[in-house]
Amino acid sequence: MLKISFIANSDTRLVEALKAKGPAIVRVLMSKVNELMIQLQSYIVSQKLSGQALKRQTGVLAGSIRYVPATLEGTSIVGAVEGAGGPAWYGTLYEDVSAGGTGGVSHSWTITATKARALSFLVDGKRLYRRNVTHPALSARPYMTPSLEENAAEIETQLRGALDAELNKP
Repeated sequence: MLKISFIANSDTRLVEALKAKGPAIVRVLMSKVNELMIQLQSYIVSQKLSGQALKRQTGVLAGSIRYVPATLEGTSIVGAVEGAGGPAWYGTLYEDVSAGGTGGVSHSWTITATKARALSFLVDGKRLYRRNVTHPALSARPYMTPSLEENAAEIETQLRGALDAELNKP
């Protein structure tokens, strides 16, 4: 899950304005965070899960990517984009492998036939049957973290713009 927090604690002008226009500013910022999370969700699906990081095969992982509506947590407005849940659980393996090398599946594993006497698959156009096969380790192909990093400056610019516009209202 990607989380973005907007915390006002260092700019005294901002803190005073927040006290005066608090509810209106919170409404505007929460709305803007929701808008930006929807844009980030769209970016992840259209850019990262359509060939740049992972090649779309079934669309299950792309279908699991969704924004989480912004919430007010103390003095923070928190919005998020999450995915890789339910039947798309495997998406976390690609993301976590890059996080530190030990997460995800950084080693090979054996797949054994359990519901039939053998596994069946094609290699170079020939049908092969095996009782078990060794799946190679998954390579790092993160899609969530790089998406946030690539869009962080624009997200910050748009949040500052929304805040400035609300603060400059009479």
